[in-house]
Amino acid sequence: MNVKKYFHIAMVLLLISSAKGQSHDNTSVLVVDKQGIMRWKTSGKEARFFGVNYTTPFAHAYRAHKQLGIDLEAAIRQDVYHLSRLGLNAFRVHVWDVEISDREGNLMANEHLRLFDFLLAELKRRGIYALITPIAFWGNGYPERDEKLPGFSAYYGKAASTTNKEAIKAQERYLQQFFSHKNPYTGLTYGEDPNIVATEINNEPDHGGDEQQITTYINTLKQVIKKTGWKKPIFYNISQNPSKAAAVARSAADGFSFQWYPVGLVAGGSLQGNFLPHVDRYTIPFDTIPGFLKKPKMVYEFDAADQIQPILFPAMARSFREAGFQWATQFAYDPLAIAYANTEYQTHYLNLAYTPAKAISLLIAGYVFRSLPSDGHYGKYPQSASFGPFKLDYLKQLSLMNTDTAFYYTTTTEERPVDPTSLRHLAGVGSSPVIDFPGTGAYFLDKLENGVWRLELMPDVIALSDPFETPSLKKEVNRVTWNFHQLKINLTDLGADFQIHGLNEGNTVSEVAKHGTVVLGPGTYLLTRKGVELEDRSTTMGTLSLREFAAPKPVYTDLFVKPAPPTLGSDSLIHVYVAGEVVGDSLLMDMERWGSFAQQVPMLRIKPGLYAAPIPTAWRRAGRLNYRVWIKNGSTRQRFPDNYKGEPKAWDDFSSAWWTYDILQQGNWSLLYRPENDRRVFTFPSHHPSIRHDYVIRPRSSAFVLNVTLRDADALPGFALQLPIQPARLTNVFGARELIIRGGMEGIAALPISIGLIDSDGQCFSKEITLKSTDSLIRIPLDLLQQGKTFLLPRPYPGFLPQWFLSSSEKMLDIQKIDKLQIYIERDNLLLNKSLGLYLGAIWLE
Repeated sequence: MNVKKYFHIAMVLLLISSAKGQSHDNTSVLVVDKQGIMRWKTSGKEARFFGVNYTTPFAHAYRAHKQLGIDLEAAIRQDVYHLSRLGLNAFRVHVWDVEISDREGNLMANEHLRLFDFLLAELKRRGIYALITPIAFWGNGYPERDEKLPGFSAYYGKAASTTNKEAIKAQERYLQQFFSHKNPYTGLTYGEDPNIVATEINNEPDHGGDEQQITTYINTLKQVIKKTGWKKPIFYNISQNPSKAAAVARSAADGFSFQWYPVGLVAGGSLQGNFLPHVDRYTIPFDTIPGFLKKPKMVYEFDAADQIQPILFPAMARSFREAGFQWATQFAYDPLAIAYANTEYQTHYLNLAYTPAKAISLLIAGYVFRSLPSDGHYGKYPQSASFGPFKLDYLKQLSLMNTDTAFYYTTTTEERPVDPTSLRHLAGVGSSPVIDFPGTGAYFLDKLENGVWRLELMPDVIALSDPFETPSLKKEVNRVTWNFHQLKINLTDLGADFQIHGLNEGNTVSEVAKHGTVVLGPGTYLLTRKGVELEDRSTTMGTLSLREFAAPKPVYTDLFVKPAPPTLGSDSLIHVYVAGEVVGDSLLMDMERWGSFAQQVPMLRIKPGLYAAPIPTAWRRAGRLNYRVWIKNGSTRQRFPDNYKGEPKAWDDFSSAWWTYDILQQGNWSLLYRPENDRRVFTFPSHHPSIRHDYVIRPRSSAFVLNVTLRDADALPGFALQLPIQPARLTNVFGARELIIRGGMEGIAALPISIGLIDSDGQCFSKEITLKSTDSLIRIPLDLLQQGKTFLLPRPYPGFLPQWFLSSSEKMLDIQKIDKLQIYIERDNLLLNKSLGLYLGAIWLE
């Protein structure tokens, strides 16, 4: 059977099972075969689970819902609906034992436990399976301060919990009561419920003591769980303490758990660049340990943190399958009620309403994970960006799944469905040959029978601030807006004049499309081909009700304006995001440039929430512009960034607030890096006490530079530095022949370093130069750069994952696709240096 045919058959089976929902009876119990593969007991087929962590019953999510006056049960129902809508079949959470136990380990039957049981029952109703981690080991505060709680973890702490005898006794008591507890919503213990398929004893343990103590600790707690009647796999974390892996592997654990944060965590802001090389492979260093072999593997947490890019989840799912994982759950899905602020975990952001493209990429990743065969191999990136019916494109920010029956995509695409006549499921953001849609939210189109489809439209979403900076419930990072849009559906099965009927509560739409076109707002709709009569039909679609719809209203409605980041070739337009009610052509932009009269320019609507104003032709040269935005609503005038309300040129308008916009091109050179503006720097080792970087002014040249100090340099394993390159900087690079760097060294006369340019395929083209102790202007002819290895920064976690990446591409350097600049100093070049400094000024192409 050829690969393409295999994928199409697998996808058809997956979509059919998704539409029908999974079995809930006791025959759906897992068994582990002699090769360590989890299989369904009745069918013998390999079991695969892909989903999310989700925490509303506990900790900050619980408190935030309470603070906002949100009905927690209703919130859980909405979120679980969206998880089902995204085709997920797995849920995991580390239970905050501090909230449901006392110091002795007694289980406390309180609101947290009740809501957790309610959540499990809702997941069961949707056919989503659960893996429970009953011990979290830490407080419930983040991102706030921990509350004072009676739980045993709060008293003993994480480190002592694995060695202190009294702490271990408390855990034994807690696990015995936890797994004997009956869920009041199902009437079953967690061991009796077939939808709870496994457990992981604890979350990210911190193991001290000798190896025998570790093995004994694991075996002791496993036996406690087994004595409650538990007959399902029991996992234990092996990747958190890789130096203790042999002790974990010698235990009686049935399987082992891993995590993956390929670009680290808590960057403090959005990461830019192509990180597909970071997720090209998941390497496991424990496969030489006899006790590790032939046991199932699961990923309890993973995420492409600190970024909204919708391309990494499918690649991670592919790498998981190559490594043989059967369970993978992202951390963590943001509850709908608080996703506008992203307060739950600053470094993570995922929600269908607020990050629609990233959510659709998770939908695609689920099918990747559940359809790819075990231990397949799909080449090295960029070759691995296309596999079976899946395609990933960094430059287009596109994840695509295209089978005979399903067509899913994360952004506007010109790709066509494999077979439009057999298409049954479509989901996306943007437009495609099937749907022309100008909105920014996600949508789903599912075939119920010939000539009958269900359409679900989510609201638009507008980005207001960086979601990975410091969060607050008082600060919007994204805003949903309920807009009506003209959309056109091109499906032969529906025809050009299909009927539309609103389904969700309060949706009274009843229209007929004209030439396949109709104007609709958020909601669910029944679409029927002309001549197909409405009649009594099933009210469900798999585990979903046809009339269901869950979408938030805007938390805030006031006007908000912020600059949009410049894009490649954008020196003719200045873009801004606008949230709030804007009527017609009511937006104007004031522009001023030193030495010229100020001008006021009407703004153009690009898409929902995004507007632009053209820069006067005479001003499109290197230099700085000032700009501000006026919004007219009726008789009122409001100006940003100062949020001034009043008349333009009023005598008492004292504000001098403007935004600035720099046009950087000048003649035949293009500036790639400017330390005055570009503050995102990645170094290896990360967060190392011997490495410090800041920004200073050089005393003689008065140049502003990035200054990096390496103390105890001889003790470092090498040094790497990467600087992201903004795409807008590449407007004028065509024809460039040299890379020019202004910089130097301190504390040493000269030092060999490698300078490289990394392109959007992850290829690094570099050359070794000697940086001297004077302010230098280093010129490197581009044709002398040779293809080499890319250092993976930020560093992936766990730390045993690869440091270097060598692209499979053999393309020549394309300077219009530069993604990052890399500097690397070999360890051998640091050995004789106790302390040294590196400083970098402007970097450009000429």
